[in-house]
Amino acid sequence: MRVGLVVCGLIALVGGVASLGPGNSGASGASVARAASLHNVTDRSGKTSAPCTKRALEAAMRRAHAHARVAGKRAFGCSGGFAYAFAIVGGGSTGFDENLLFRASGRRWNVVSRARYCSKPIVPTRIKKAVCNSS
Repeated sequence: MRVGLVVCGLIALVGGVASLGPGNSGASGASVARAASLHNVTDRSGKTSAPCTKRALEAAMRRAHAHARVAGKRAFGCSGGFAYAFAIVGGGSTGFDENLLFRASGRRWNVVSRARYCSKPIVPTRIKKAVCNSS
């Protein structure tokens, strides 16, 4: 039996797939179980952490920057207790774009320093590619 973690956008599923021999057209022995709800991310231990939603990330952003918002509907992502968002901070002529890194703390996200975390192996590759290698 093979067990793997598949992450598709905001959905994390854990599935066990049994070997199917020739002539076995059914999926007997195969099982798929949800590791988390649709909009949650799981940490390495499999425990559910902060919800991976635009709303949850914007709440963390506003604690760090009073007038911040996610730049678009799909301008964020989560994996392994970390998340990123492409943000717009402020507005008008004083507004600027910022790429933010988040770390889950219980059911809440906190904005963390890219300089401090991007060099560490605990940040998932998907998150590093999105936010650590950008300006």
